[in-house]
Amino acid sequence: ALGGHPSVNIQRIVEPGDQTIEEMLAENLEVEKHHLAMYEEQLNLVEGNTPLRIMIENIIVEESEHVEELEKYLGSSTKVPAKVK
Repeated sequence: ALGGHPSVNIQRIVEPGDQTIEEMLAENLEVEKHHLAMYEEQLNLVEGNTPLRIMIENIIVEESEHVEELEKYLGSSTKVPAKVK
């Protein structure tokens, strides 16, 4: 027993609205680039921890593949800078 009570409230579902497929892909591309930048920053934090470094490097490879795929879908070879907060 976790000591809590399950909620029976239905959460609001946010719909994307009137977006084109290109707009959705562009939004997804921006998010993927943001994630890629975050993982690249984390790589500097795990210096000296080889297993963790290898895990993050593998994630970076996957995120890079996602970015490349989305750029292909959008027919874009231009690099959209990631926004890291």
